[in-house]
Amino acid sequence: MFGGHGLFAAGLMSGMITSDGALALEGDNSTRERIEAEGAERTGKMPYWRVPASVVDDDEALLAWTREALGVARAAKR
Repeated sequence: MFGGHGLFAAGLMSGMITSDGALALEGDNSTRERIEAEGAERTGKMPYWRVPASVVDDDEALLAWTREALGVARAAKR
């Protein structure tokens, strides 16, 4: 579908590995300003943002971003 691999939890896709190997997590209007301020870039037209290396290298930050992405995916499903 997008040339990468989907990341699923609880039956919901909340992230992906892009075709060039980057981690991207789902975001929405409630998270966009904050994650862009931290250096995330949107992946095309889809609601996924490339996670900055500073977040990938920080276990606590990555866990927080991942939980937030799953929350966004849950809200989108409703």
